[in-house]
Order: sequence, then C-alpha cells, then structure tokens
Amino acid sequence: MAVKPMIFSGPMVKAILDGDKTMTRRVIKPQPKSKLTYVYAAGHKRYIGKWMYPSRYEIEGDGIWTPPEGFTAADRETLWTPPCHGDDILWVRETWAQWNGHYLYLTEDTLTRCLTDDGEAIKWRPSIHMPKQAARIFLRVEKVSVERLQEISVEDIAREALAGLIPTSNFTFRRFWDSLRKPADLKQYGWDANPWVWVISFQRCEKPETW
Repeated sequence: MAVKPMIFSGPMVKAILDGDKTMTRRVIKPQPKSKLTYVYAAGHKRYIGKWMYPSRYEIEGDGIWTPPEGFTAADRETLWTPPCHGDDILWVRETWAQWNGHYLYLTEDTLTRCLTDDGEAIKWRPSIHMPKQAARIFLRVEKVSVERLQEISVEDIAREALAGLIPTSNFTFRRFWDSLRKPADLKQYGWDANPWVWVISFQRCEKPETW
C-alpha cells in the first residue's frame, strides 16, 4: 500500500464529501496503441505492478490478440505505471488557503472572495501547491482498470458524480470531460479522440495511521 496525492476540482471535492463521487478517469500518458493488461507476475520484478501490452498468446474474445498496425517489438517492452494501485490511499489536493494558523478549503458552496478579520481578501492557492499536512480527505483505491473513454457506462457516469449535477448521459459526460482539457489537448485527449484512460474506483476512508 502507498499513500499518494491526487488533484480534484472544487465541484468534485464537494461531490466526494457528499458521498456522490466514487470514481475518476485519468488520461494514460503516453497513449498506448491497444488495451493494456496488468502484470501480476513476471520473470523480472520491474514488470510486476505495471501495465503492458497483452502477451502474443493471450486470448481476447474468440481469437488471439493481434498487435495493431505499426506495433514493434520495442512496443511490447513498454511499461505503464498507473497513478495508483488497488488498496493505495489517495490524499485529495484541492484549492486551499492558510490564515490565522488554520487551513481553509474552497469548495463549490464557498464564496470565491472571503475576507479576514482585518478586511483583507483570503489568498486562495492552487491545488497543485497544497502541502501534505493540509490534507483533509482520504480515499482508499478499490480498483484500477483500463478502457476507452467512450466505453463509460451510465452507471459509471453516476459514479463520476455527474448525475446529481446535470442530466446523466454520454453527452453530459462529454461536455464535462472536454471542459477539463486545454484547447490544445482536445485533439489528442478530448472525447472525440476516445483516448485510453485509467479508471479508478475509490471510497472515503480515515486518515492513515502512518500519516
């Protein structure tokens, strides 16, 4: 088990606190040429716990896996490390501030401009710079899998916490997903590109004893 940070936007932090969000999808970088499989055992320890292309003898459906066009021997040796593994604990990085010896957290229902007792505006800091000691939300990873973005089911859309915010549908998730991408990344990682993604399931948990 490892303890790792993961960034979530304000609305998603609130959804986690409300118990509505139990899943997240993250783009796999670099993009693989086909679906990856988890390595449980291997001849060398550097492979274990990583993801790689299927064995040439692995059966998929009714046939043997066929490498995609342009697939080389070097591709087969490429390894992907997921953001986390099952049973890992994630500590949530969110927009935060520090004032009067306390940590403050900017959630969806908090005013974006708060004032201190001295009348000065609270200086909110980006989640990427949130220190470990400021963490208040912890998530235990249940499962990590790989799939194409457009393979998301209606049930998973709900687990992504969109059902309580806007109507549940692939179109809704598409708008949500694309809104999180930089314009320059839409061609490669947007909904229409249908990229491979890490699918991470989790549940709230207590702060680790070793924290």
